[in-house]
This record gives sequence, C-alpha cells and structure tokens, in this order.
Amino acid sequence: MIKCHSCEDHYEEDEIYTHDKDGNPYCESCEQSIWQSPITITRSFQGETTKSYYSPELGITMDAEYGDYDHTSPDCIDDATWVSYGQRGHTDVTPASGYETVLTGWVTGLFEDVPHKHAINYFTEELYEGDMFPPCPVYIVIAPTSNVFSMGCDIIVPAAHVEEFKEWINEETEYTFDQLNRALS
Repeated sequence: MIKCHSCEDHYEEDEIYTHDKDGNPYCESCEQSIWQSPITITRSFQGETTKSYYSPELGITMDAEYGDYDHTSPDCIDDATWVSYGQRGHTDVTPASGYETVLTGWVTGLFEDVPHKHAINYFTEELYEGDMFPPCPVYIVIAPTSNVFSMGCDIIVPAAHVEEFKEWINEETEYTFDQLNRALS
C-alpha cells in the first residue's frame, strides 16, 4: 500500500494517479483538487497567445488547450509559494533566471468601486485577444489569493527587454506604465 502525500489515505500502487516534483504520490482525488486553483500563465507575443496552468505543489505544467502535462515549471517561473499571514494569504511568484517581474499586484473584476483597477483588466484582455503587439514575450501570471474576489497578477518579461517593454507601454498603447502599476495596487 502507498500513502497519498496529501490526504494520507492508503492506495494500491495502480491507484496512485501522479507524483509531484519530489516523487511523492498523489491519489486521483487529491490531484484533481490541486488543479481546482492553479496558477494561470498566458504568454502573448506578436498577436499570438498561449495559455497554460501550473501547479507549484506538483511541479507540473498543463497545456490549457490539450491538457498535456509537462513535469517542469513554466519558462518564466522559478518558484511559486503560498505565503500566509493570519487568515489571509497569496501566492508569491519568483521569476526564472533571465526574466523579471515588471508589474505585480492584484486584479479583480470590473467593479464600480475600484475604477482605477480597470486599466489592468483592459490591458491584459487586449494581450489575451492578440490585439497588442509587444516587443517581447509577455507572461501574465494569475495566481490564487485568499480573497475570492481577487487574484494575484504578475507581468513577467525577459530581463533583457524590461526597458523596451516599459517604453512600448508608454508610447505604443493607450496606457502608461504608472497607470498599470497603480491599477495593480
């Protein structure tokens, strides 16, 4: 019998559904539970968008279109850990070597009481839809928080293109870098 790393129930070897990056076994129910709130990574470049999900617990990336698993973290993320303080918490995302987080904070829906946050929603939607053509790959990383009305948001770009990306926002879009930074606060 093998003990599931999460629920600690015992299973036959053929009932273990997957293993995490450290080789710990997970039953099907626990594996499915983990995928209920994964980190979502959207890569946008030259009008093309790809989306994937990442489970830091499992160390597995899942292609959003086909559901294929890759037992690695996404290109732009080195690590993601849950940080808690009292009854609250958020996912802290660490960019991979060669990448830099240029904008970070939290997003919410288009609620009337937070109109200053609308700019980041519109900006990311235009990137999702392929309506913008950034000068480098842009990774929009959306991660869980303890607040059901908001999600963490990190905008990550290759480190060599940080200044070029900021200039592009200010000169080629209807937004400013400062406006997007305020929208994430």
